[in-house]
Amino acid sequence: MTAPRPLHRPPSAWHFMARALLPKPRRSDLPALGLALPPLRPAQAELDAYLRLTGLPQDGPLPLTWPQVWGFRMQMALLTDRAFPLPIWSALQVRNRLLQHAPVHAGQAYARATRVAGRRRLDKGVEIDLHSALHDAQGTLVWE
Repeated sequence: MTAPRPLHRPPSAWHFMARALLPKPRRSDLPALGLALPPLRPAQAELDAYLRLTGLPQDGPLPLTWPQVWGFRMQMALLTDRAFPLPIWSALQVRNRLLQHAPVHAGQAYARATRVAGRRRLDKGVEIDLHSALHDAQGTLVWE
């Protein structure tokens, strides 16, 4: 497996949205693509907005769904990468499998990574797996 490309800050939504508009030649190969961010704390304003919109509790560990939302820009950056073989407009999210191995807390920093994890050919197209993970400051996997 190829090491993920390190990022210094979360991907810009404007950047991947602009890339999504560019034509992309379809390819049959699925390159080993991945992105990684060093440990960062969740932005309090983003977290507050998420908790307010969802009505989830604002005290204690963060909800199981928060890392998925927090990592969305990394997933989109990967899907709009020029090396990704399919245009984003042909993608459809069909399922999520979220595993929490330890509580995630707002005041702690976490390293994030997203990579292409697999592909299956189906009657109606191709199913591609993305694997996203959150590691604490000690490198322990806390969520995927």
